[in-house]
Amino acid sequence: MTTSFKMGVSSLPEDIQSMGTGRVFWVNTEDLVDARRLIASTITIQDPHCGLSLITPAEEDPRTWLELDPNRGPGTVHLATLVQVRQGLDSFFEEMACIQPLADRLLIVLTSFQAYLGETDAALAQRMASLAAGVQRHDCTVLLVTYGEKLMLGPEVEGHLNTWLSGFASLRANGAAFTYQLSYWCNAQGISVNQTFPLTWSADGGWENTQTSSSAQQFVSDSDLIVGCSAVLEGLPPISADWKVFDTNKDVYDYALSLQAATVIFCLQKIEQIEEILQDVHFLRLNRGNRLKVIVREMGKPILRLMDETCLVQCGVSAIIPWSATLARFLIQVRAVQGQTFDYPSLPDIATVLDNRRLLDMKGYQRTDVFCDAVQHILNISIGTTNEKGLLVLLKPVQGLSVREVLSVCNPQRNGDIVTTWDKGVVLFLSFCSVKDIDLVLSRLFGLPVQDLFMEKTILYSEGSIHDTLVHIRRTPVAMSVPAARAADVADLLPAKARPVRVSPRPTVLFSESGAGGSR
Repeated sequence: MTTSFKMGVSSLPEDIQSMGTGRVFWVNTEDLVDARRLIASTITIQDPHCGLSLITPAEEDPRTWLELDPNRGPGTVHLATLVQVRQGLDSFFEEMACIQPLADRLLIVLTSFQAYLGETDAALAQRMASLAAGVQRHDCTVLLVTYGEKLMLGPEVEGHLNTWLSGFASLRANGAAFTYQLSYWCNAQGISVNQTFPLTWSADGGWENTQTSSSAQQFVSDSDLIVGCSAVLEGLPPISADWKVFDTNKDVYDYALSLQAATVIFCLQKIEQIEEILQDVHFLRLNRGNRLKVIVREMGKPILRLMDETCLVQCGVSAIIPWSATLARFLIQVRAVQGQTFDYPSLPDIATVLDNRRLLDMKGYQRTDVFCDAVQHILNISIGTTNEKGLLVLLKPVQGLSVREVLSVCNPQRNGDIVTTWDKGVVLFLSFCSVKDIDLVLSRLFGLPVQDLFMEKTILYSEGSIHDTLVHIRRTPVAMSVPAARAADVADLLPAKARPVRVSPRPTVLFSESGAGGSR
């Protein structure tokens, strides 16, 4: 009688391939195709006399995609359908026991990740506890294969997975290659923790382990490991053996996909990196859980605004190190996050987070009416507190400089930083900018010392004062008309004396007709 089954990757070591009776194992894949492949290879690798059932949702008919080798695997595979995934799983064993005896049987359940986990922590914990009790009661084995982006488990579930599951792993695609990430696997041979195996899908329909060395190091616990971009160390070599540095954030992200509880540090050096880091942090938090520590260090100059910091925190960042922090302070804060966990029970959709950052898809000079409407739009949104949505800065040029000349050197780089003219001066709105950073932001916008350009500077940060100023701006007749354009295009509006004058050519007559018949 069969009392042990195998995962469908034949080249894996025996101790992380075996699945004993009375246990629940869970493997998550990124898409349905990989989930089907894993199920087909798992069925094929079983003993011919194995009792095996495949349970799928109503919309998933295995007969349309399940192709098995007639010379390998069990002679019969029983197919069952969950008409309603959630209700079916809640009474899973009661329904299955009505169909066939369950003792010493492998039950493979295919379902989408969202369908199985898309509810509260308490309901999910109750379901998993029911599965764990059911396999013990019926002396069978359950292999749960889910597909779809892995949502972060809440703390009530994350900390008790090993209570209900004997194994948890994920299968990720990386182009034509795959990574089998084993969180833990428990069977009669012992317990294996935190191992990674590179896989490929072979032409004959099976998974192959491409790891060249069987003695490759695997971290039993990576909680002391610190992985980061080399730039965050400001030229220093790795501080200790616990540090592992890479040249780019992309390399850091790729390596972090195989970690469990390490500290991951991203380097932020320019505005264009923010969205990429947001997406990487969000995916890491979803797929690696809440024990991973994620840090973003701002390098050299102020780049992050309040909105950026809010989005980073929403995506799962453990700490943000500002540009002003010294290297020593940075290292202290890195050590301070050791042992912490990410406490949020769920994460927002990344598309929603990115949309919040793009609330104002414009920058640079705008007509007065467009400027006022855009600022009012930001003041009306629900993100951020009342007086944290931006700064209105009124600037009066020094004598000898015209407003047009000041605009020609104003070059905003960030969406939401807009400028217009009013009362013989320049009005800037810097969305979600902090008062403490205003001088640095202005110097970067104009590229010249602010004190050399302006004799007056007024900063308004309260919503009431900004609103009142917008009312005055709307009532004031437009003194100059500058089309909405990039700062470089404003140079075309400089006074005529600043541009070279084109002289039209005039014809020159060498010989007149009267002189043509003169003496020779």
